[in-house]
Amino acid sequence: MNRGQDVMTESERAKRLEQRLAEAEEERSLLRQEREELKNQVNVLKEKSTPELLKELQEKFADTPGQIDAKRLQ
Repeated sequence: MNRGQDVMTESERAKRLEQRLAEAEEERSLLRQEREELKNQVNVLKEKSTPELLKELQEKFADTPGQIDAKRLQ
């Protein structure tokens, strides 16, 4: 059978579509998992009080000794 390079048979087309479907399902699964993780984070943050959140932020962004202050650089 002599066919051009850009011509696909039905079986090749079906195989390619099945592959795209599998990739889409995998991506959808990952997005669902990420959404669930974000929902859980939101719920945890809702449970914390403002002082608790403020303390966490202060600890996370506290200046470490010997670190250059950005305001001094300006």
